[in-house]
Amino acid sequence: MDLEVACLSEENQKLKGVIGEVSLERDEDKFNTFNVAIKMIVDNGRPLNYDRGETLVQQFRKGLLGKKVELSAVVVACPVCGKGFNSEGGMKQHMRMIHGDRKGSRKKKPTKK
Repeated sequence: MDLEVACLSEENQKLKGVIGEVSLERDEDKFNTFNVAIKMIVDNGRPLNYDRGETLVQQFRKGLLGKKVELSAVVVACPVCGKGFNSEGGMKQHMRMIHGDRKGSRKKKPTKK
């Protein structure tokens, strides 16, 4: 499922990514209290080299650590019937299988006689 993270203290800053893991961790301050931890793999739209990755990590630490955030699922709607999907790929598969890809994004190959 794709998610958007909006930093509540910033002006509509959003990150897109995929939740990689959800776990339960003991609260450091209260022994019998637990927190839910969410690991998110950020999709920045292009492959990262090490230097660019380190720069992003520093920016995220500065901008997100200790701040309140709000997670919301991203729903990709079918343009024909409005059904929601967790990914663009799921919606495209639905379009091909259910609607016969009505938008015409794939052209039919000419048949040979």
